[in-house]
Amino acid sequence: MLRAKAKTGFIFAGIFAAAVIGFGAPLQAAPLVLIRGGSQAGAINMTGIWSISWDVNGAPKNAHLTLTSSGTAVWGSYVASPLEDGSMCGPVGAPTNNRHFTGTVYTSARGSVLSMMEICMPVNYLAPMGGHFAGPGLVVGTWTDVDGNSGHFKMQKQ
Repeated sequence: MLRAKAKTGFIFAGIFAAAVIGFGAPLQAAPLVLIRGGSQAGAINMTGIWSISWDVNGAPKNAHLTLTSSGTAVWGSYVASPLEDGSMCGPVGAPTNNRHFTGTVYTSARGSVLSMMEICMPVNYLAPMGGHFAGPGLVVGTWTDVDGNSGHFKMQKQ
């Protein structure tokens, strides 16, 4: 059992913590129990082509992702460039798809969520996204990036 003094009222570092009633009050946290995917009943298969739509500060964008999943792990890349200049990541005309995704599906008794990171290291771009499974083959959520952009996204399995 973890005991800590919290000044902000919350602790989040791989645990789910209860709110503190008063500043400086002892906080007891219970571990977050997750049912991991994989071979367990109800595992979510994300392998396939997904359409993704998102907004960048109110401007709509659309693309397709090809994702592979194994157990709770998810990874993939864009099928074609979503960028106006046609590049995948980095300089215009970049020869390969350097922009990729990696993430994890978490499932509990209350539902499933996707935590995924878009990565483009040639230009040091990172964009975390998190969403919940709103239906079969449908993920909705929010994203942000290292440039301060943020918005909503929707992924639909094709």
